[in-house]
Amino acid sequence: MISTFIGDIYGNMLGFNRNTSLTNLSKSNMYSFYSDDSILTMATYKALTEAHLEDDEDVKNHFIDEYKNFYFADSLRAYGGSFVKWCKSDSREPYNSYANGSAMRVSPVVFFSSSLVQCQRLAKLSSIVTHNHPEGLKGALAISSCIYLAKENKSKEEIYSYITDKYYPELLDREFLKENILKFTSAAKITVPLAIAIFLNSKSYKDIFHYIKYVYDKDTILAMSLDIGEVYYKDEVLPFISQFIPYIPDKYIDILKKMYENQDRIKNLLEKKSI
Repeated sequence: MISTFIGDIYGNMLGFNRNTSLTNLSKSNMYSFYSDDSILTMATYKALTEAHLEDDEDVKNHFIDEYKNFYFADSLRAYGGSFVKWCKSDSREPYNSYANGSAMRVSPVVFFSSSLVQCQRLAKLSSIVTHNHPEGLKGALAISSCIYLAKENKSKEEIYSYITDKYYPELLDREFLKENILKFTSAAKITVPLAIAIFLNSKSYKDIFHYIKYVYDKDTILAMSLDIGEVYYKDEVLPFISQFIPYIPDKYIDILKKMYENQDRIKNLLEKKSI
């Protein structure tokens, strides 16, 4: 989703310069701020467009191929060390990651799902090719479920109830959030519930940005939270798309135009970047 790019880019800008704000974005090296969050989200979408979606093995094979293909096509970006080793190897087996890498790239499964069950099935397949650790898988399932429920116009209360019941009961514990918000970690069991909590506590799409200065792994947490916010807050994303489009390379704009071909307002903004 395009909000993955927005969160990824803004989070990385904050990493380079903590004085960055939405009214003071860097104008130099504009294509230097996106990273693995954005690239692998595009890979997830590409794999789903080419796979036979009812065939689990075919879907997994396409995920493996595209994650490796997209890495080699844009390998000078920031990636997790284990993911890089996997890409450079001949292995097609997962490496039991419990980090947030599968949660950060999962959002496109929602475009291919007509039910929550289907959404979770595709999310699981996208995760287990690398992140087959239970915590890595749970992160992808939780983020994709939030996005799907938001697409179905569920309230924040309903999303909160579902996630605390199925995945993260610790969201009920404010002390958990206070204790972990500043932790130096990319573990899914910490960063995914933080991303969901940020969305749930936000009052608008823009408000999500205000929370991110307090957390580590800013780009990934912001990307996950904004992905949910994009669907929940709907047209509130539009001015941010206009603001961040110049930072997205044309090769990814082309993929995003296909992703949003049925959403005219977003597609029209993407078309302007191509002119």
